[in-house]
Amino acid sequence: MKTKDIYKNFILLNTPRILSLQDRNIHSSTYGCFDKIYWHYKTIADFPSATYQQPVWGLALLYENDFQGNIYYKQQNLLQWIEAALLYWSAIQHKDGSFDEWFLNERSFCATAFTTLAVTETFLLLIENLQEETKSNMREAIIQAGDWLLTHNNAAVANQMLAAMHSLYNIWLITRQEKYNKGWKEKKETVLKSQDDEGWFPEYGGADLGYSSMHLEILAGFYKRTNEQDILCAAKKLINFIEPFICPDGSVGAECGSRNTQHFFPYGLEVFSSCIPEAKRILEKVIPAMENDPCVSPQRIDDKYLSYFYINSFIKSFLHNNASAELLAKASRLQEIYICKNAKLLSVTRSDLFCIVSGFWNGAIKIYYQGKIVYVNLGYAGKINNRYVSSFTLSESSTIEKKTGEGIAVCTSGKFVYVNNMENTRKCIFLFKIANATIFYFRPVAAIFNRWLKKRKIYSRQKAGLTLTRAIHIEKNAIRIHDIITKNNTETFNSLIFELNTASAYSPSGQIFSKADLLTHDATTGKSIESLLNSNGRVEVSTDLTFDRTMSVRFEAK
Repeated sequence: MKTKDIYKNFILLNTPRILSLQDRNIHSSTYGCFDKIYWHYKTIADFPSATYQQPVWGLALLYENDFQGNIYYKQQNLLQWIEAALLYWSAIQHKDGSFDEWFLNERSFCATAFTTLAVTETFLLLIENLQEETKSNMREAIIQAGDWLLTHNNAAVANQMLAAMHSLYNIWLITRQEKYNKGWKEKKETVLKSQDDEGWFPEYGGADLGYSSMHLEILAGFYKRTNEQDILCAAKKLINFIEPFICPDGSVGAECGSRNTQHFFPYGLEVFSSCIPEAKRILEKVIPAMENDPCVSPQRIDDKYLSYFYINSFIKSFLHNNASAELLAKASRLQEIYICKNAKLLSVTRSDLFCIVSGFWNGAIKIYYQGKIVYVNLGYAGKINNRYVSSFTLSESSTIEKKTGEGIAVCTSGKFVYVNNMENTRKCIFLFKIANATIFYFRPVAAIFNRWLKKRKIYSRQKAGLTLTRAIHIEKNAIRIHDIITKNNTETFNSLIFELNTASAYSPSGQIFSKADLLTHDATTGKSIESLLNSNGRVEVSTDLTFDRTMSVRFEAK
């Protein structure tokens, strides 16, 4: 199947799903809202999340572009629903210009940046088709959002900063007010300075492979509008960083990134494939995967992220590809060993063997053999006094070194942490809702709570009383993983098993099913790992994997 047909199939399959999320009843007070959990199911959510309004951009593109199978082209009803979506966005805007995503009166930088980008792109695309009253209302709301973005930043999350940059540029195009021209340039300077020498942009303290494709997506759209050469240079560095971590099945090394995301958005690659050869080589892996095993497609994405990012990305990718010349290029040989010391990432490509190791996440490792995922080891998870603990957390120390010959050594060490899930939030939900509707109306209070919540759910990792020290040795046809777990207290483990798919920090964009979730560690010993640890206070676990036409695994705990 041709690339553009793969995109088109996804678009035509998922656009009805998007429209089914929207309140299309003209007599409804929530007419135009895409947050179905709020407007339809009613009792589950008590406010509309603004980020659900982002598909308005994709719908506008479908309205404006004719192609075979596009039943939405120049449909008057669709235009009315687009206008309703724009007006509903302006109706739920706070007086200061911001929007909510996760809770009432949140005033989210993410929601404000991304929804303003989608709305301004829609406004610029359909300005000749919108009613005068709609245009007047939207100009006012767009200016309010722009003024808020001018005075706010979230430097720890590059994808949001890039979205704010592009939004302010669009607002400048709409208003021609100099403050927005100055504002987007300041945002651009800030975010480009944050790009690491290895090519990646920061996402909560590290490099995230999934969100790197979102960085590329926004850079691509901005480059098409501006032709800024420093944006092209940044994109090339980012593509060179991404390429070695594309797995044989077309996915990214999800669990090894700072946000554990499995997302991958193709639009940036489509745009830059005409001038950056490495982008074509990545597409040659990713596009067939969408057809043969849709590991990065909307088919595995929930309504939230389909609305946020995927539908728009695939529509833009189809339209750009549809107007492009030959896309896919034959992949050339990649560097066999790729070490990113700042990102604490390693990829190794040798004949039928491919693996990714994360020094960032305490030695997490994924292995492919003969094109298939065969082994995942993210460390260990268990329970102490019915509290969940995991070694899948930030390393306290890590080194990645190439040894003499073909050997590579990765050494990491880090404390186990108590996994901070959402149980406490559920226990306090009544008080939380009262605070939403009362004291969070005061912006300083909401801002303080927002910072505390992110620290608690994303950054905070309460250390448990045990340590994992991991040494990974990679040779030509073999990989050895040697772990030492030491217990520093008298607490008893209820259970301790290999970790396959859990992060110690909360990530709303993680936990998407993949084939790797079906893998198990079948090796057993006379005593369980927790029994040895409880009795000795220390356990060594060795796993030897050999690759010679077939893969074999030997496991030992002592």
